[in-house]
Amino acid sequence: MANLHRISQSLSYETNFRYDPGMATKSEEELKALGFYQGFPCAHGHTIRSLEKHWCYFCVQKILSNTCGFDINYLHSSYKWKYQKLWRLVEINSFKECWEIKSDSVYLPERVKMPSYRSEYSRDLCENMNLHKAIYQCAWGDIGKYRVTKTCGNSRCANPLHLISSWNRTLPPKTINQMILDFDAQKLMVYANNKEDIDLSMQGMKMNIANPLEHKNIAE
Repeated sequence: MANLHRISQSLSYETNFRYDPGMATKSEEELKALGFYQGFPCAHGHTIRSLEKHWCYFCVQKILSNTCGFDINYLHSSYKWKYQKLWRLVEINSFKECWEIKSDSVYLPERVKMPSYRSEYSRDLCENMNLHKAIYQCAWGDIGKYRVTKTCGNSRCANPLHLISSWNRTLPPKTINQMILDFDAQKLMVYANNKEDIDLSMQGMKMNIANPLEHKNIAE
């Protein structure tokens, strides 16, 4: 395993984040003055993005809190089915191990079709995205133009805890807080009725799941 602390330090020098408790209620003019805009929703349903690098404000807030996890039921509707299909390509193991991408392709890292900040002005709403970055943006958050680095050095690994960006200022946690890959009718109904709730994607986050293979909602 690579030196995670050194990698994290080398990546974070170019980033800057200032917390604003009233960010969600600001007008377009106020956002622009702060260097943000209302853009295409990220996978977690947030729309406030950086004007320069297009990263998602609320996703970065989540990353800086060192929180890794998601519930597929609460992902934005433009992403749900694409991420369900993508996660089927990943061989999920313990948090300490690499999660191999199940593919016969010799060309890695593979690229997948996924919405992005460019979808607002893209005809098909998707672009070719690095598979590892797509996984990172599902489990951690949308980082716009920033790149994702694999700390394990394994080109086939898609374990979110082995993926970091410039926004990971501390060592990744030992566990993923929540990782639910199965659709649930009741949760989907809650999502449909609360699309504007920016905290919905964090609902029900549980700490210290010992192993994803032990979680009843993790697909085999």
